[in-house]
Amino acid sequence: MARSGICFASHTLTHPHLTSCTDSKLRQEVEDSKKIIEDELGRRIEHFCYPYGDYDERVIHAVRRAGYRTACTTNRGAVVKGTSPFELPRLTVGKRMHMQRFLLRVMIRH
Repeated sequence: MARSGICFASHTLTHPHLTSCTDSKLRQEVEDSKKIIEDELGRRIEHFCYPYGDYDERVIHAVRRAGYRTACTTNRGAVVKGTSPFELPRLTVGKRMHMQRFLLRVMIRH
């Protein structure tokens, strides 16, 4: 899949609530999961998703320090000017959503 252009992201080693982790556990979760995926795929992992959407400024700092360029939350919405690259919202896409509706949703949310 990676050779076909699929972009992979990291989501931690054990899927904990990151805001409850000690500093060393937080660092291990975000750094080691990144390294394992990078070693397996032979390419850089630059994107992260917070398990359970659980994050705060300390978690953002750890994710940034680990070398990620972006992080996705579970907050619904679209990326607009000024959105932090470490607090990216999501647009919901349903199983039965047709391409026209998806495009309309993306276009309207600017």
